[in-house]
Amino acid sequence: MKQERYRIYHGDKRIGTLVSVDNKPQRLEFVEGLKIGVVPIQFYFRYKDNGQRVFEDAGEIVGWIEDRGFDRGRMNLPGILLSMGLKEYDAWEIFKIQNGRNISDEIWVEKERE
Repeated sequence: MKQERYRIYHGDKRIGTLVSVDNKPQRLEFVEGLKIGVVPIQFYFRYKDNGQRVFEDAGEIVGWIEDRGFDRGRMNLPGILLSMGLKEYDAWEIFKIQNGRNISDEIWVEKERE
């Protein structure tokens, strides 16, 4: 079982960690005491001030990841995928290539070194 960890940042502030197991996102952990109005995170993970910091619903995590990438119906999709070195649309691979960036907010990820 291979585990990888990706630090999640909002601007320059670390807000959490995304954990993948065998190249599949499995767990999202927010830092203790996080009180930040990050809409994509609040929407997908319902993170309010309820104290919940760990999410393990893989479907919910994948939904958040897909939202961070570009649309499957995007114009010139085959050319874009080719330029990224991908044969088909794979939201997780696109997320990793783009460092989790989305033009609508300041969230990004960085893979932790092994």
